Amino acid sequence: MGSTTVLLANETVLGSAGELCGNHYDSARQALRGSIKDLGDGNFDSAGRKASGAREQVKICGSDFARLGVTYPQNLAKREALLEQLCDIASNIIFSLLV
Repeated sequence: MGSTTVLLANETVLGSAGELCGNHYDSARQALRGSIKDLGDGNFDSAGRKASGAREQVKICGSDFARLGVTYPQNLAKREALLEQLCDIASNIIFSLLV
């Protein structure tokens, strides 16, 4: 297998991992939007679960890269960490409303 073939194969795998991450981030975005709607409706328990679920969707992204044997890009890892923190903050605020 030539170096061009290996490079194209790596780009294909990287593209697949990126597409999977895009899907997970889209699911996280939808979950957070649902959480906001639930907050407006006074359904705090559901809002908290959706915010927590959004965090889990983001975490899956790094796992997808590892499963496909591709190095997780540093800029995505930083974005994942920030979004996880945001989801944690949202979840903590929401769950504190339940007490």
